[in-house]
Amino acid sequence: MSNRIDITGRTYGHLTVRCLTEKVKGIRSRQWIVDCAACKLSTVFPGATLRAGMVTSCGCKPRLNLRGFNLVKRMRSSGQRLCKSLPASVSANPEVRFFLEPSGKTVHKLAAESAIAALELSPLGDGLLTDQSQTWIAP
Repeated sequence: MSNRIDITGRTYGHLTVRCLTEKVKGIRSRQWIVDCAACKLSTVFPGATLRAGMVTSCGCKPRLNLRGFNLVKRMRSSGQRLCKSLPASVSANPEVRFFLEPSGKTVHKLAAESAIAALELSPLGDGLLTDQSQTWIAP
């Protein structure tokens, strides 16, 4: 009896699963051919990696690090927003801080920057002094 999971046709981020590859000697995991909607290329990924949400593109988009992945996951489940805080005093190297709203929990800078760079968060466009967004949501 086989406990195979058929993920044909499912979408994971920008990737749409096309079909299962032929079994390759020496590789135990099931490999799936996926099409990337962002750049229109096809590539191969293990099914477990796709289902876990560890990849969302073929590599054409910046990759989310683990902290960024967990941040986006937490934001989606709680409905919170990511906010960027700039210090009141102007100095040579201003300390930028990120936090979740409305809880006020501080977010690691690398996690926030990873999630923003990977385009996993949508800007609200509420930058008051600049055209840069100060708040993001996880769609």
